[in-house]
Amino acid sequence: MAKPPSASHTDAEILAAPTDLSWLVMATQRLSVFRQSIMGFDSRILSLQRNARYNAAARMSEPAKSLSPSDALRFRPADLGDVGALVRLINSAFRVEQPFIAGDRTSPDGVRAYMERGKFLLAEDCSVLAGCVFVERRGDRGYLGLLGVEASRQGTGLGRKLMDAAENFFREAGCISIDLRVISARTPLPAFYRHLGYVETGNAPFASDVPAKVPCHYILMSKTIG
Repeated sequence: MAKPPSASHTDAEILAAPTDLSWLVMATQRLSVFRQSIMGFDSRILSLQRNARYNAAARMSEPAKSLSPSDALRFRPADLGDVGALVRLINSAFRVEQPFIAGDRTSPDGVRAYMERGKFLLAEDCSVLAGCVFVERRGDRGYLGLLGVEASRQGTGLGRKLMDAAENFFREAGCISIDLRVISARTPLPAFYRHLGYVETGNAPFASDVPAKVPCHYILMSKTIG
């Protein structure tokens, strides 16, 4: 009886070699560690995204919160005890003019000089000065200026509320029109006042005692209320 052919030397070695799967176990362990690292990284990314969305929503809600119905916003005429607070508010609110006008917008003496001609209407929030506007009666016409809003309250609609208060003041005083002027370098302002019903009526030379850094003139605007 013929014997079956014997396996080659190479085949015999393969068949006789012990089965060693330790490399597979190590590879599986490393894959598991890598997968856990990826999952942890994904969790951190999701946490950062949630925090970013929360912070963005909080920032968006701040302006609305500042003028929420629960705020005790009230209007009153200023007195001499308000001079210091008015100087700080006006100079802060008009800081946007520094690129084209040198120095502060006003001073204690300047505010008192305004009070001798007219008055300031103040907007207070929990006894904190939030905004102001100067009003002066000139016959049957009114003049307003120095509309200023505290920096954290800008963009909340408080400027519009101060304009409404000024217009109501002039109506009660029997005025038929209101005049104002804006500096030409403050290009967004005419559109703001046009939105409130004011129309441009002409130009006027810039005040010679104001240290302007660039050429400026006044844009005159008026509104009929009577």
